[in-house]
Amino acid sequence: MKTAIKIFIIFFLVGCSSSKDFYEVRMPFKNYAENPSFFIPMQNISSKAIMRFWIFESTSIDRVVCIFQDEESVYHTEIIEFGKIHSGKAEKMICQKNKIEPKNGYDNFFKSLKNLKVQNLESFENLEIGYDEHFLKYIIEINQEQYNNFTIVIPASEANNKSQYSEIIKLIKSEYGIK
Repeated sequence: MKTAIKIFIIFFLVGCSSSKDFYEVRMPFKNYAENPSFFIPMQNISSKAIMRFWIFESTSIDRVVCIFQDEESVYHTEIIEFGKIHSGKAEKMICQKNKIEPKNGYDNFFKSLKNLKVQNLESFENLEIGYDEHFLKYIIEINQEQYNNFTIVIPASEANNKSQYSEIIKLIKSEYGIK
């Protein structure tokens, strides 16, 4: 009987001390069969230059970074975050849009992308993952001079290697402060 009371007290204390804040959670196999449908095909957007970076990192929140140029040739960036945030057993659907700017400015960002030769890249998928490892999926769309899109799918353990694809992801995430 004493053991049952101790277990009850432990569960009660843990339940009382649980955070009521909502947070993003890891979902290791969420992106395995997911194929995102694009909001608007890039060919239908009448803008001088546009880029979209779809970020699917096996979490409950997915992100899209959209860079566009307005009528006055000024660049703007928005990040759209959508998915579910969790707090214990409760969850909320979110879809939020915020304006963001590249840390080193648009000229340096575009120059870095050009140096990484993103305009001519093709899709890269490396799905040699273990059952306990989540993977990362990125879709990059570029509509400057010509349209190109490519997908990068890599295990999380290879996200920090020195490949051209990993360097592109690091650049995008560091310039826009995405964790």
